[in-house]
Amino acid sequence: MSKNMKQVMKLDSAETLWFEKELAHVEAKQFEVKYAPTKARSLLPVKYISPGKTSYEWHQFDSVGEANRISDYAKDFKTVNLKGEKFVSGVESYGAAFQYSIQEIRGAREGGRNLDADKATVARKVIEQKLDRVAALGDSDASLLGLTTLTGCNDYDPTADGAGSAKTFASKDGTKVLNDIINMLEKAPNATNGAESMQNRLIFPVAQFNMIKRLGLTSADPGMTVWKFLKEHYPQIEIMSWARLTGAGAGATDLAICYEASEEKLALIMAVDYEQVEPEKRGMAYKVACHARTGGVVNFYPKSVTYMDGI
Repeated sequence: MSKNMKQVMKLDSAETLWFEKELAHVEAKQFEVKYAPTKARSLLPVKYISPGKTSYEWHQFDSVGEANRISDYAKDFKTVNLKGEKFVSGVESYGAAFQYSIQEIRGAREGGRNLDADKATVARKVIEQKLDRVAALGDSDASLLGLTTLTGCNDYDPTADGAGSAKTFASKDGTKVLNDIINMLEKAPNATNGAESMQNRLIFPVAQFNMIKRLGLTSADPGMTVWKFLKEHYPQIEIMSWARLTGAGAGATDLAICYEASEEKLALIMAVDYEQVEPEKRGMAYKVACHARTGGVVNFYPKSVTYMDGI
């Protein structure tokens, strides 16, 4: 093998320095890109933990004790506490990779242009999509929970008063759909004697989200839709949609969820948002591995979340 043939098999020091700077530029570009299809980060509070964590320990809580009547100089005060059950969730990595050939690197440098960031963009996008799926549905192989698979939550079963005794929104008029939604919203306060009464987020599958915007309540006031009623009477609740809820309920039915979007109640655990590691030379190319690390969704107060399957 000739000396010239050996030289084309690796980058020289100047090319290597340029390549490192370009990779930093490519990585920075990934944080400027918006990925509209993934919604988990906008729907859930995010709690960040150390990148080195391999597990996350957390507790589910319920308050215990009550105040008692006392007299002057009283000493017998009842003690209140939080009843908590300990859980441990794993923290898992999800990754993808992209690569540049030596000729791509040299051609870009000599041509005075940046490396094509599209490859890195695709890697970042597929990782984000995977995180979104885990945040919604969990990862049973890794024992991670998602928003739709949490344990100990409230369940509201929609009334079977639709056409043919069906429960789906599509089988009902606006008034019946609204009754189901209100009953769902009241489930947590009723189940906890008012302790959980701060739900501020209500999520539907896309079809049902669009449906409540046009379902009227009375013929006398066609402008009063389910959506408008909820906005007027429950102004504290943000109504949103998530395609991941389609078929996410029991028996692969559509699912609605309401909860308090507070890190005190539940959170998406993230250890690494997105990270590119140093390139690895593979033959005539340099491969760049990328990854993110998550512990899925944890709910510290399970009764702050209510599910409604079968809509």
